Amino acid sequence: DLTGRPRCLAKYKIQSDKNRPLDVGKFKRAVALGFFNQIVVSFLAGYNFSTIITMRGISTSPELPYFLDGFFRFVGYLLCQEIWFYTTHRLLHTPFLYKHIHKLHHEWSSPIAAASFYVHPVEHYVSNSVGALVGPLLIGGHLFVILLWLLLVVYVNIIDHSGYHFPFVYSNEHHDFHHHYFVCNFSNFEILDRLFG
Repeated sequence: DLTGRPRCLAKYKIQSDKNRPLDVGKFKRAVALGFFNQIVVSFLAGYNFSTIITMRGISTSPELPYFLDGFFRFVGYLLCQEIWFYTTHRLLHTPFLYKHIHKLHHEWSSPIAAASFYVHPVEHYVSNSVGALVGPLLIGGHLFVILLWLLLVVYVNIIDHSGYHFPFVYSNEHHDFHHHYFVCNFSNFEILDRLFG
């Protein structure tokens, strides 16, 4: 979105009339806050996580877990994150929390990837970081599986905020619609949105 190139990708933009041209000042603020959240806030969450998970115990063995063990833990992580994120995200849309914390993120009614982590630091810690870590904390597992999970969470967050729906990537229109209208689609993986509307 910053350069408008390559032009052949424009046909995949979900809200094609938005962010053209991209507000460079707004983009710089998004990058700066996102950087702060990823370096400082995520570091704090990771430090707290490593302290707790060390007491809980995780496997750091050079021998990787069986595929099915890793797969079922991954599914468990996904369900834990879905419940945590959906719940905290709904709370962030209550009037007080929206006004004082979450509104910042919704400055991007047509999101871009740089807006993925453009959130209030409290939101990044409680909703995003703890949300990603709650499954591994509750279920445990091998460090390799946990790191794969964390990579997936970051990847999904960036794709969800990219503003583009490419044919070779899962549809992020669900979350883009949330940014456009604010009052629906609160989950990451659509499970609880389908259950609760």
